[in-house]
Amino acid sequence: MRPLLPLVLALSLIGCATPSPPPPVAQPVVMPPPPAELLEPPDLSQSYSDIVRRLLQIWQQRLTDWKRAS
Repeated sequence: MRPLLPLVLALSLIGCATPSPPPPVAQPVVMPPPPAELLEPPDLSQSYSDIVRRLLQIWQQRLTDWKRAS
């Protein structure tokens, strides 16, 4: 049994020395485009607060509609 011990150890070390396969390549995250109202130039006839208030009302309405639909 003693002559087999070096052979078993050598074979086990050879198995550990083999390179592992490369990890799978992750697909890049695709970001959705920003809402169209954010891409429009600001209407300077309104105050910044009014513009933000209008955007928040639009988003709140979308969330309410989405909640009702689900």
